[in-house]
Amino acid sequence: MVTYDEFMKDNKKVKILKELYLGNERKESFFDSINEERARILGNPLEYLDVAQRATELEGIEINTTDIQDRKWYEAVRRFVANCKEDIKIYNIPIGACTKEEFFNAENIIEGIVDQMDPKWSVKQKLAFVHFKMGELVTYMADYPSNSKPPTTQYIANARNIWKSLTSGISVCNGITYIQRAILSRVGVTTRQLSSGTHNFMLTETEDGNVITDATWDLEFTTFGCKPQYFGKTYEEFRKIDGDKSNAHKLEEPPINVISISDEELREIYYSIGIIGKDRKFDSKVNEIITEMKSREFSSQEERTGRVWELIEEKLGDKFAHIEECKSMFENCLRWHGVDLQNVTSQYVYALDDSEFMSPKLVINIKENNNTSSTKIIDPKGNRVLDISAEELQANYRYHKNNTQPPFWENQIREAQGVEREEGHEYKS
Repeated sequence: MVTYDEFMKDNKKVKILKELYLGNERKESFFDSINEERARILGNPLEYLDVAQRATELEGIEINTTDIQDRKWYEAVRRFVANCKEDIKIYNIPIGACTKEEFFNAENIIEGIVDQMDPKWSVKQKLAFVHFKMGELVTYMADYPSNSKPPTTQYIANARNIWKSLTSGISVCNGITYIQRAILSRVGVTTRQLSSGTHNFMLTETEDGNVITDATWDLEFTTFGCKPQYFGKTYEEFRKIDGDKSNAHKLEEPPINVISISDEELREIYYSIGIIGKDRKFDSKVNEIITEMKSREFSSQEERTGRVWELIEEKLGDKFAHIEECKSMFENCLRWHGVDLQNVTSQYVYALDDSEFMSPKLVINIKENNNTSSTKIIDPKGNRVLDISAEELQANYRYHKNNTQPPFWENQIREAQGVEREEGHEYKS
């Protein structure tokens, strides 16, 4: 056991221990600029419990989750954090932090997932299970695009923290990759983060070769129990999906020995881990919506659209907190049932008193065939789809501060007022 005095003696450049790094050694130059307050713990953190108990000015711990650490190592980290008397913040990368309480709550979530996995499963099975679980655990945080500027809101930094993301249910692409890797390393699976510079996804070493997955892009499907679409595709297949307008998956050095997983094999994998049944079909509520809509006839497009919204509320209401995934899935449901997406405006709005733009709400406006329109706002707390007028939106909501476009409801109000003035003039004459 390393005592606090021995630890500080070995780290002679550290004058005040405010930050600790747990994990493998990094380049010495990284620490030269901050080593007066920061030191490293390499190996098993249980050997340094005296450091945790006696450090009186400790403010934060960064836990290295980028390299393979087994389950026992994470259990040791948990003990170490539990022994810290100070109210520390915990990081997995330099930005975004969680509290000790959030750390322990998230570790319980991770351990629950690990416990559900059969140690005898293959790497593909473990990967498939964690990939699918991401749809239950987090939602992609909706935030107005900042064009690579610093985050527009603080939660975007926090969404990259593994433990903060798991307790809040909010994450972004690299945060989702970090979570998967932190889980899979505990069951002996070797992974690597892939980054195009604007997007992060993952490569996993399996028994048959390397597998590329993108759990972020699959959240739309795994959230609603649908078949994963971005699991086990080759690099070329991902680039084809990107198309000419996106370089989301473009890599300077594409990975080698990448294998493709067929639809048949994917279904077999998910059957073998208990996600789907013997029929090898994904039991999604979205399929129930499609089935009913196909079996009925409607007198008008408006009636048809109205029934789609009723089914969305009935079948998918428990997922309404997954705002970004709901936006995509609702658009798909409308498109599948005859609504021209050129007539659909999906927009995040913020209450006027939400000065930090922390709580986006989803509104969807549909132009009808008779030159009228209907607008819905999603209520995640009540699992409801509610009607809302342009006047109510104008009185209570706004776009994100970075969105310079005029709100769609302003045009509706102007058009309505113009008609009213014209009708009033005709009436008076």
